[in-house]
Amino acid sequence: MATDTKKTLKTYWKWIDKKKNKINDYYHKTTTKIVEKYDIIILEDLNIKGMFQNPRYSPKLQKISWKKFVEMIKYKAEIYGKIFRQISRWYPSSKTCNNCGYYNKDLKYETEWKCPQCQKIHDRDINAAKNILKQGLTDLTDEKMNLWSRGDSTVILLSWESISP
Repeated sequence: MATDTKKTLKTYWKWIDKKKNKINDYYHKTTTKIVEKYDIIILEDLNIKGMFQNPRYSPKLQKISWKKFVEMIKYKAEIYGKIFRQISRWYPSSKTCNNCGYYNKDLKYETEWKCPQCQKIHDRDINAAKNILKQGLTDLTDEKMNLWSRGDSTVILLSWESISP
């Protein structure tokens, strides 16, 4: 009986290793594609522990390893010489209108909302993504300008003409 159990456990762990290898392979391929394709990568610093407590997100989050994914992007961006930034989780990306800048403090869990100031209808996730990009580029510009004002020779200013194909 003991040998049957050992055999079963060996088969089980072999299956687990194979599954983990497939997942790692997928993460590596996906993060490499992202880093190769984009020169600037801006992500939101998410509160994953808090999201695990939400029954709506928890089952989906258990299937992925967001922290591992972000860490892979971070180190690969460094290797490839790309720019990686994370925006604070406290930045109100989904509550701020990306069109006029209005802050909707009354927004709760709606997936769509209409800006009372400019009347634009927003999908919450798309609006947040646009705001995260805008904030990340603003932070990056401020960071570069601070270096430039100190006379740091590593700052390179690019125009649209110099980077367009």
